[in-house]
Amino acid sequence: MRQIQILLGHNSSKTTETQSACGQNANEMKTPENANEKFAEFIAKKKFVAENYYPGIADEKMRPIFTEKINNVASDFKSIAESENPTDKKYQEKIKIGLSKFADIYMELDTEDRERICTYFEELMDN
Repeated sequence: MRQIQILLGHNSSKTTETQSACGQNANEMKTPENANEKFAEFIAKKKFVAENYYPGIADEKMRPIFTEKINNVASDFKSIAESENPTDKKYQEKIKIGLSKFADIYMELDTEDRERICTYFEELMDN
């Protein structure tokens, strides 16, 4: 889970929470009946806007890039949820791949944007 630590920083409590949610066993998971609706809502909503303690994206030109990347992760999660055998291992692999999609723009991310990306991952894991 080195990618999560890079995005969150080494002293964040979210690192531990995310790692705990990403155990190493391939346990079959039950997909909620409204999962497709939740994924569609997630993909449709405007992202990286000011809300709660998040001030909004630091660099507005990055919004479509960040949005596309996180929506791709949501689509990957949706594919797993629709599969015949969704497992936590499959989701973990998609988390790893999804986080790696942000590696090319890591230097352009400020702390708030890194944390917001991680809260989107958490939101997807809760779907």
